[in-house]
Amino acid sequence: MNRAALFNRYPEWIIGQDGASRFITHCRYPRLIAKIHRQTDGECPGGHYRHSENGITLYDFIFFGGKPADEARFAAVLTETCRRAVKKIGSVPD
Repeated sequence: MNRAALFNRYPEWIIGQDGASRFITHCRYPRLIAKIHRQTDGECPGGHYRHSENGITLYDFIFFGGKPADEARFAAVLTETCRRAVKKIGSVPD
């Protein structure tokens, strides 16, 4: 079974919590896990890539998959995925 077929067995978005840390997993391309920080949580910890919108910051990303062949396309798809993630997180109560 290839990686896409494996991830497609799961919902597109999985949102979870472990202690005080919240996470979002995106099971479609680009497949990733990111930590969730809400503005009301105080200072946001660092991270290499961050996406902030509507008081929600996604950071500390882990990507599943190799380096993309077209990095510009990947960046555009990642930005749109992050926007959709923020909307999804905003629809889930704390």
